[in-house]
Amino acid sequence: MIAVAGASGSGKTYLAERLAERLRAPIVPLDAYYPAASRISYDDRDKVNYDHPDILERELMVSQLRSLAAGETIERPVYDYGTHDRSPETRTVTPGDYVVVEGLWTLWYPELQPLYSLTVYVDTPDSICYARRLDRDTHYRHRNEEQERRRYQQVREMAALYVWPTRDWAQVVVSGLPTEEQVLRALGLHFPAHHPPRREP
Repeated sequence: MIAVAGASGSGKTYLAERLAERLRAPIVPLDAYYPAASRISYDDRDKVNYDHPDILERELMVSQLRSLAAGETIERPVYDYGTHDRSPETRTVTPGDYVVVEGLWTLWYPELQPLYSLTVYVDTPDSICYARRLDRDTHYRHRNEEQERRRYQQVREMAALYVWPTRDWAQVVVSGLPTEEQVLRALGLHFPAHHPPRREP
């Protein structure tokens, strides 16, 4: 099981996707474990602090990742960023030789640490993270630009407490502008590309 961590807009999802492609592995985003919020009005959902690690449905997340590490198939939740709510649908995840786990707090939760065979932190300057997040959330998640500008102050404050410190806990730190060579380096490999030996969870 490979953990990919980093701040919002750091490029961790991009790196996780490249790793998954190379390893033919499923990805589990920790964002999937944001809670259902159908009983809360949309306006109130918009006020929730989504950048604190206590927001995730931790018991379900830990249980499902432990199941994957044990070789079991799960039905993970699906989160809808547009509505700030969990979708009624689920997604089947069947583990192979590898599972890639990505998210803000993959290295924060102590219960998950024993599951990982490799931990990677994507290190990106805050100014670049901010620009990427603003572009993503306004163009792809259809959010208000001014609201997102204001919200980023909270994002930065939470990252300073719960994301940036986890850089020190990663086995490998890579740039936020990953290339194929960096992906291989993160796995401890070298060119030419080849299928790596299996890592036990």
